[in-house]
Amino acid sequence: MVRAVQTISLVTNLSKFFKDASKKECITLEIQHWDSFCQHDNVLFPIWHRFYCLRLEHALETVFLDGEVALHYWDDKSIPKIRTQEEVLIDGVVQRNSLLDLVISRGIGTDPQCHFTKPYGYQTVRCPYSGIVGKMSKQHNESVKEKDEEYFPKNLEIWMHEKSMRSENGSVSELFKSCLENDNYNTFSNNKSAGDDIALEQPHDNVHITVAGWGDLYAAEDDSPQRLVIEEAEGAHGDMGLNEFASFDPIFFLHHSNVDRVFWVWQKKWGHTEHIQVDKDSPCHT
Repeated sequence: MVRAVQTISLVTNLSKFFKDASKKECITLEIQHWDSFCQHDNVLFPIWHRFYCLRLEHALETVFLDGEVALHYWDDKSIPKIRTQEEVLIDGVVQRNSLLDLVISRGIGTDPQCHFTKPYGYQTVRCPYSGIVGKMSKQHNESVKEKDEEYFPKNLEIWMHEKSMRSENGSVSELFKSCLENDNYNTFSNNKSAGDDIALEQPHDNVHITVAGWGDLYAAEDDSPQRLVIEEAEGAHGDMGLNEFASFDPIFFLHHSNVDRVFWVWQKKWGHTEHIQVDKDSPCHT
């Protein structure tokens, strides 16, 4: 996986692998597909991202002659070192960890209507760094270098395993379990359809937010020294928080592979592996 990502990062045009990803069907879904990128807040959220991950896996297969490479998933229950360490051992050789970030091979945002820019050679960042291109971000990134190794894993630990101010219904781990109790696809699939229930999209969102740079301000009611409390990383704007650019961070696909895994667990639990019934009378079905 690490070798495949390392190799494919040198490819300048991957669009052929992602073309029409939102138009295909992996299961029978009684709904018209909406041609757009990054579906959220509607019933296409799990389906669209499944095919997005599948297309990357197909792309990764092209860099190995035997074609045997699988897109791994991060189950959000722990913070393995591969998510944060700068170097890894591959075939007995110490190399830079290709899952840590990505250096883009062409500039993005040259369109005048685009509200952000990423120049050629831009390197993706995560909390507590800022990916906004400009002088202020450079100053911010210099100021947080010392807290880098400590802040990111601690912030993730809070979100994964503890109730937080933005996750009043539970930790990310608990939310993934709770969403599986929805037997209705509409309420399971997305936040807007969920009402008072927990949708798959909610823990998904929380992982994006914490990787991008939302510190947790939730204070413990007791003085337990075991509780992790961390201040918000003011000025942090990691790339996982930007819809148009989040997938350039390699951790995006590790995260979404897990989201898809939970989706499949839900399909098997409620007998929807071949067919999904969408309630067309409820909100956010198109």
